[in-house]
Amino acid sequence: MGRLRRYFTTEGRATRLDYWRFQLMLAVVGAGLWIATVFATMLGGWLGAIPLLLTISVLVAGACMAVRRLHDRNKSAWWLAIFTFGPFAFFAPAHYIQKGASPLIVLAVALLALIGLGLDIWGWIEIGFR
Repeated sequence: MGRLRRYFTTEGRATRLDYWRFQLMLAVVGAGLWIATVFATMLGGWLGAIPLLLTISVLVAGACMAVRRLHDRNKSAWWLAIFTFGPFAFFAPAHYIQKGASPLIVLAVALLALIGLGLDIWGWIEIGFR
């Protein structure tokens, strides 16, 4: 139980190796939950919601690990919100471009998308590689 509790705490240290091992484990668990959700939905319709609810715990555990990595880098946990939701804020205008929009608007939205991509890559490097 102590090992499981470690996955859901933001206290302590997390090395890069710990982070990547944990990300690999989360990917495997997430894929298993996704497969279970698909089969449960095919078999019982609403039963697919049960494994899907377990995905919330996978997301929380991943966020806790990322916060520990950020604390190791002497950064606030608020950076995780910037790295997670910031790119979406820059990508969002792309969904509202109408067909035949002005090239200047398309260029501005493309530049915003590039900024969002840069923010996403920066977060990935900051948490996973530094």
